Amino acid sequence: MRLIKKKLAILAILALSGLIVPFHLSANEHSSFLIINAKIIDGSGGPSRFESVRINGNRIEEVGQLQPLSGETTVDATGLILSPGFIDTHSHHENHIFEMPDALSAVSQGITTIVVGMDGGSEVPLSNFFRKLENNPVAINIAAYSGHNSLRSITMGKDYKRPSTEMEIRSMEDLLKQDMEDGALGLSTGLEYDP
Repeated sequence: MRLIKKKLAILAILALSGLIVPFHLSANEHSSFLIINAKIIDGSGGPSRFESVRINGNRIEEVGQLQPLSGETTVDATGLILSPGFIDTHSHHENHIFEMPDALSAVSQGITTIVVGMDGGSEVPLSNFFRKLENNPVAINIAAYSGHNSLRSITMGKDYKRPSTEMEIRSMEDLLKQDMEDGALGLSTGLEYDP
């Protein structure tokens, strides 16, 4: 019973964040399901409330005191909290995300988005990481920074402690520009870390 409640909690969190639909519903269908008896914390700062949430396809359609529609799947969330997904703004999940694509350690905490490339470290070029994500989907959303230490290490090799030459700086700028064009959020640094 405890495992079922955990799975329902994960389903509820992901469903509210719009990330998944039940296995028997397709996002293209206009079928809906209703989560009932949920304690809703919506992130607005207001008090929690007990309401139902209707999800149609991959969108939240209604929130309130709702009754099931004819033929609608109902999920009873009694004793569970339903809230938007959390964003982990400092994650190192990129190290193992492809070995554990269910991201259970994040999802079980209600995290639906992680930000990787922290402390100056990232894959270079970042497009390789994004391509791996496209070819090997994972259970959470991922945003990434381009890591300065990684750019520096790729450009300067083991001799990274000296000042960079103008040519090396231009090379790092070009790598960063490409990462930004490929979807990086920006540049991360980790000043206490060597490349």
